[in-house]
Amino acid sequence: MSQLFAQLYLDEDLDVSIASRVRWMGFQAETARSMGNLGLRDPQQLAFAVQNDWAIVTHNREDFVALAEEYRRTNRVHCGIIVAFRDEPQEIAQRLARLVNSLTASEMRNQLFYV
Repeated sequence: MSQLFAQLYLDEDLDVSIASRVRWMGFQAETARSMGNLGLRDPQQLAFAVQNDWAIVTHNREDFVALAEEYRRTNRVHCGIIVAFRDEPQEIAQRLARLVNSLTASEMRNQLFYV
């Protein structure tokens, strides 16, 4: 059975408190720091998220839009790429929670979102 809500993986560009706030709102979130993945390159971060069936969240629009296009072009599957505009951690967490609450995990698959 597939999961209802997407689980989030925040790369190292994001404030780690965002994950705590998202979890407090009832959703699953991990960070590159908590997974021991600091310093991994963007393709490796995305591959780790895919391996764990997590949507990745980043501030790095340029690199991750290119990765989304590469995955599309090569018919590879990702669990969602979410580009977060820079803002206060609480605001980003609220936007993430709204997004995750509005779509199923399968609806987020292979999609690029901006929050």
